[in-house]
Amino acid sequence: MLFNRSLPAPARPSNITTLDGSDLEYVDNYKYLGVWLDCKLSFQTHIKHLQSKVKYRIGFLFRNKASFTHAAKHTLVKLTILPILDFGDVIYKIVSNTLLNKLDAVYHSAIRFVTKAPYSAHQCALYDGIRFILVTKHTGSMSSTRPC
Repeated sequence: MLFNRSLPAPARPSNITTLDGSDLEYVDNYKYLGVWLDCKLSFQTHIKHLQSKVKYRIGFLFRNKASFTHAAKHTLVKLTILPILDFGDVIYKIVSNTLLNKLDAVYHSAIRFVTKAPYSAHQCALYDGIRFILVTKHTGSMSSTRPC
């Protein structure tokens, strides 16, 4: 994979041959240590996979919310949702705000699951009702830290 942040796609090399004579395959996306890399380093594929994984788990939690106490909901989100968002959090510093807003949306859904807040609740009201360690404590850059 060749990394290039310029607008036109980088030209693909004709062939790259290893020392043992085999040709390397060119790929547009590659998963390395759990983080999806793309040729423009936009991390769009990584955020899309994170969002999908978190939405799937939140959907399960919402479908079974009647079975959980408030403390259990808090623990479930802390143990199943937050580690997904925390892993690879160093990329949040270089990701566009558009992609960070997608993560904010699923993060707010997790908080709404615990607090029973309506969908229209302002993010500041969501944070007042919960005591999670925010992803921003690690990176200092997630867009959910906008002042109220």
